[in-house]
Amino acid sequence: TLVDILLNNDKKDDWQAGHYQLAITKQGISIAAQDASGAFYALQSLASLVTLGSTDLPLVKIDDQPHYEYRGQHVDVARNFQSKEFIFSLIEQMSAYKMNKLHLHLAEDEGWRLELPSLPELTQVGSKRCLNLSDQACLQPQLGGAGAPDRDGYYSVKDYQEILKFATRHHIQVIPSLDMPGHSRAAIKAMEARYHHYMKQENEAEAVRYLLTDFDDKTVYSSIQNYHDNTLNICMESTYAFVDRVLDDLKAMHDAAEHPLSLYHIGADETAGAWVDSPVCKALIADKTNNFSDSKHLGAHFIERVSHMVVSKGIAVGGWNDGLKETDVSKMPSGVYSYIWDALPWGAHKQVSEQAHRHWNLVLATPDVLYFD
Repeated sequence: TLVDILLNNDKKDDWQAGHYQLAITKQGISIAAQDASGAFYALQSLASLVTLGSTDLPLVKIDDQPHYEYRGQHVDVARNFQSKEFIFSLIEQMSAYKMNKLHLHLAEDEGWRLELPSLPELTQVGSKRCLNLSDQACLQPQLGGAGAPDRDGYYSVKDYQEILKFATRHHIQVIPSLDMPGHSRAAIKAMEARYHHYMKQENEAEAVRYLLTDFDDKTVYSSIQNYHDNTLNICMESTYAFVDRVLDDLKAMHDAAEHPLSLYHIGADETAGAWVDSPVCKALIADKTNNFSDSKHLGAHFIERVSHMVVSKGIAVGGWNDGLKETDVSKMPSGVYSYIWDALPWGAHKQVSEQAHRHWNLVLATPDVLYFD
């Protein structure tokens, strides 16, 4: 049976992107849609009406459109790496349910999973785990299991661009996340390895170019995962040079795959802090040209500065709610996406209300009902 598809940009005021009309009559099958995504969703609905082993279809008329603009799935491939083929399969399943956002969590304490041409150390060190305390060639596993199949691995530039192109064909936007400033042990150790490599060559300028560690910082802290060295030093200019380099490489990969980087998730959650006794941070706080005078506001300072860096590149910014709530709304760009991950008994609904009043876009990710562990 032929399927007649009509794309027409004319639409009613209350029609959303992805709206379609599907009609199955005795005379044939017709689809009317205002955009390509609507036609794609109509075909997904048509496929869902097929019964295996049967050539019959019900006679129906469907007038449908998305209720939510953001229909997403978040996958943490940093802690537990998944193959490119798994991501392809996931994208196919997402499209069957008309989901349109794939939030890929590509960097964590336990792993950095994306090759960046300018910073090869990130995957050379950060994509492998081993039982070695130096963290110079690989990372210590948090909970054992070094060498297990879901511990090692990364997406090459080619792999990632194939994922982007596959997502485009399924009308799914890929939203990468490389968590900072907390949850950043993989990046920190990779850049420390880079530092030692160039110092051996007596090239100090290159060694410190993207360094994320103040070696004179004597702050004692512990993250929720019991790390004492997983937070970027956000008072060092080299940290912002690193973020800028990461964003440029990431944007270039998206552009080359013709899948624009339109939303980037900076993370910004569960910051343990590593700044109280950092000489660099003490100097930054003492600088009266800054609009803060204590270490409590350093996390917000990082988020506000990085958010504007992201937006200056034509990319919308997102992050987890617990970090974003510390920021000054007047110092943040417009159009922020706040991902609410708090549990309901902890007051997630209050976070939703408070951040909605900031006129931000809210993405609900409450673990009580939305996590698949």
